[in-house]
Amino acid sequence: MRATALILSVCVLVAVAPAGAQPASARALVRVHASLEEVMNGVLFIDEDLFVHGDGGVTGSIAVTRGVACPGCGWSTAIVQGSGTAAQFSALTSALGANTVGLQHGDCVVATSVPSFGSYEVTWYGRAPRKNAFVVSLNGQGADCAPQVSAIIMAIEKYASEAHVPTSEIWSPF
Repeated sequence: MRATALILSVCVLVAVAPAGAQPASARALVRVHASLEEVMNGVLFIDEDLFVHGDGGVTGSIAVTRGVACPGCGWSTAIVQGSGTAAQFSALTSALGANTVGLQHGDCVVATSVPSFGSYEVTWYGRAPRKNAFVVSLNGQGADCAPQVSAIIMAIEKYASEAHVPTSEIWSPF
């Protein structure tokens, strides 16, 4: 049921995306790339990309398939731009700062409440040329990530969701 709802929400978001959407800000804040396998009622494969711009805009793309459970279905995809409120964007930037996104490192494991596996890559863009990138595994084996890493990922996913950009929903409820 959850997989079907996710695929339908992707289709609906594509259908209601504004045709004359404003171009995204040229200033980068944070980028996410996730390659996930959600294991609930079969396996759902999800590729997610989020790009949060310095003006609060979010560009997101998501591709979803049910894999062997639906052999002829292929991948459902959507590319959507959105923007949260000023207060929501402030909460995101505060969370990134409070959880020291510029100092975090990967090669660790984050647990999620939804049975899932895969990788999650975060790139934060500071003042040029400063940036930080890290990759974490979901529900795998290895050292646990610092709690700040989960807080960073949840803040990014929450903001993208508030901006009406589709996400994997692995981190819900927010």
